[in-house]
Amino acid sequence: MRSFLKLLVTVVDFGAAPEGLPVLKALKSLPHLMGRKKVGPAEIGTVLLTGSWRRLVLSAPHLEPGTVDWKAYAFCVLEQLHRMLRRREGDDP
Repeated sequence: MRSFLKLLVTVVDFGAAPEGLPVLKALKSLPHLMGRKKVGPAEIGTVLLTGSWRRLVLSAPHLEPGTVDWKAYAFCVLEQLHRMLRRREGDDP
């Protein structure tokens, strides 16, 4: 998945309406977070964490204090990207 996301953010030039910009910013940051042992909450876009994503990303039982689950965050961002494109808040390339 890491290589896919790296290609996605470097090859596809997404645009977005203002409300979709946080999703694009989070998407572009994913390759830098993936594979790291520890990612802190300040390194992610917590505004995207809605519903059960907040619990899964910030307070999963296996997490060390002060860290986030970057794997869950990656799926949260991809889900938000999908929603953004369906609502036409993003520009398809």
